[in-house]
Amino acid sequence: MSVGLALLLLVGAAPPELAQAKAALRQVQYPQALKLLERARAATGTDAESSCEIDELLGVVQATLKQPRPATESFKRLLARKPSHTFQVPQAPRVMTPYLEARSWLKETGALSVELQGERRDGRLVLTWTVSRDALGLVASLEVTLDEDGRARVLKLADLTSMSVTSEAARVTVATRALDGAQREVVVLAARTFEPPAPSPAPVTVRPELPPPPAPPLVAPATPPARGLTPLRTAAVVLAGLAAGAGALGAIFGVQSADARSQFDSALQDSSLFGRSPLSMTEARQLDERVRTTAWLANGGFIGAAVFGVTALVLWLVGAP
Repeated sequence: MSVGLALLLLVGAAPPELAQAKAALRQVQYPQALKLLERARAATGTDAESSCEIDELLGVVQATLKQPRPATESFKRLLARKPSHTFQVPQAPRVMTPYLEARSWLKETGALSVELQGERRDGRLVLTWTVSRDALGLVASLEVTLDEDGRARVLKLADLTSMSVTSEAARVTVATRALDGAQREVVVLAARTFEPPAPSPAPVTVRPELPPPPAPPLVAPATPPARGLTPLRTAAVVLAGLAAGAGALGAIFGVQSADARSQFDSALQDSSLFGRSPLSMTEARQLDERVRTTAWLANGGFIGAAVFGVTALVLWLVGAP
């Protein structure tokens, strides 16, 4: 840490009245503690942590002594700087009422904010501070300590409308204290270091690349000759099988019809030669009926075979690949 930043950390201390007020509170001497806390708050050069503790104790004592309005103002100053504050021990309702009123005020106005931004411009570092949501007007000036490449520089920024500093150093560490009118610390920002800018990369020579040679034209492969049966020829094969089956059935029924006809003719011949027939009238009629039926079935089989065969031939010829 540089000399300037080390000195900065030594600035600001707790006033002796704060320790005396704590001793009076331990002895439940609230009026005496109130006087000591008011004197501690009026002291100059108080550090930020002690200022917050003074306002916390001051609000508790004022509320306990039935001074709710001053207690609310003390709690507002506390919460504006330390919005995450919580009591270490439970407090009485008389204290929590003004404290909660200060909490409601904080939700409407927001906590005090002091921000630092750094930007490199033309080889120089431009530092800019912004104070916002200071509803109580706590910040009167900024005290800035710069460590510029090992050299310390302390600045006082009193114009809160324009707070900007330029540094030509490569490495800069910044510590910031926000002060009120009595030079008491209101907010202390954590030290920030701005590193030197990264060196520019060396120029890279890019050689133009030759375009790749054109790709050979794509030639579609020749379509291989069709193999196997086409759908029409498959149907032709099926019909040919049906034709063969129908012809076989026609032949079977034709043989049966010829056999029945031979029996019927033989019975008629015996009736003419011997004057009697070996068949009764019923048997003769049944035999005649069988002759007619088998002959009809045989003719149907042959006709079907012819139709299936002709159709199969036509489909075979038409369905050639």
